[in-house]
Amino acid sequence: MAPGTQAISITPSSFFLLNSNKVDVKKKVKLAKYIWVSSFVNLPHKEQSLLGWLTSSITQLKCNSGSDARCLWSTLAEVLSSKQLDACIKDGSSNLVIGPSFTKTFVRALEQQDNIEILFDLLTVGMCLLRLKLFSVETSKLELFFDYISALVSIHNRLHDNKEHSDVRKKVGLLLQDVLKQLLNHLSKATVVEKGMMYFMKTTLLRLLKVRDTINDDDSRELILLIDDVIKSFLGSRKMTSMQKKGKKNEKAGN
Repeated sequence: MAPGTQAISITPSSFFLLNSNKVDVKKKVKLAKYIWVSSFVNLPHKEQSLLGWLTSSITQLKCNSGSDARCLWSTLAEVLSSKQLDACIKDGSSNLVIGPSFTKTFVRALEQQDNIEILFDLLTVGMCLLRLKLFSVETSKLELFFDYISALVSIHNRLHDNKEHSDVRKKVGLLLQDVLKQLLNHLSKATVVEKGMMYFMKTTLLRLLKVRDTINDDDSRELILLIDDVIKSFLGSRKMTSMQKKGKKNEKAGN
């Protein structure tokens, strides 16, 4: 901040403009971006406040396509991938939280998205959420995480023969790799896979196998190996579950 320049204080009462129904979404985003990048603005917990506003606004969208959705998703992608946010996290000045309602909205948006530009922003958001540990297999419901994998698999399949959007498919593949690595790490630590999760895992694995069959380029070799490792780990978890069930039955029989 330049010497003698007075910072602008954004109070909760003036922050209400971002939540006003009378203000256009694009104008709200413009204000939010100004607050985000400006060193002249004093707003308590600025990063969390703006992140909360963005995710809440996206969750409240009636439709995840169109100009408003594009504007909000691209802004969220920009904020999450910014050096400013990284700096806040590294110096410990900001403890970011994203609510479960948003992660559910995010996965549903991936499942339903036909707009390739919004899809690209969604993938950027997904990569950032994983990197910042705001959405992971450890912090979300396992069922939702499997839905997430299934959504990525569906997109990967859908773009299989689409040479025009090969860059998007490549990005899907990279994100899918990161997500599978998380799942693999989680499965390696788990001694038992919950009974209720078996169905979701089976469904996801079947879709992963379909992806595996469609991959024929060298760039996706790591993805194939990861899919194989996840399948092996899942089978190992099922075997462990079966062995534990037999052990309990034997204990009861012995008693």
